[in-house]
Amino acid sequence: MAKLEGLSGPQFDEAYIQAMVKDHKRDLKEFQDEAPAAQNRNVKQAPQQGAGVISQHLQMIQQIAHNHNVAVEGKSKTTASMQ
Repeated sequence: MAKLEGLSGPQFDEAYIQAMVKDHKRDLKEFQDEAPAAQNRNVKQAPQQGAGVISQHLQMIQQIAHNHNVAVEGKSKTTASMQ
């Protein structure tokens, strides 16, 4: 958050998009890791459903990154724009 507070305009947009991709990837992994650990069927469904929603959100922010030519985790701007 401190990094974003010091930015504005295109620099803010790029940093925000990169942060959202990173956070959604981390959250998705945590939800996917948690689902198999649950013993109760109802409890097991919560992280599975959450993972579905997070996966959709991750796809959306990745598309936004692509549309704005923002490099994300290991992808150069050129590579990101080719996808």
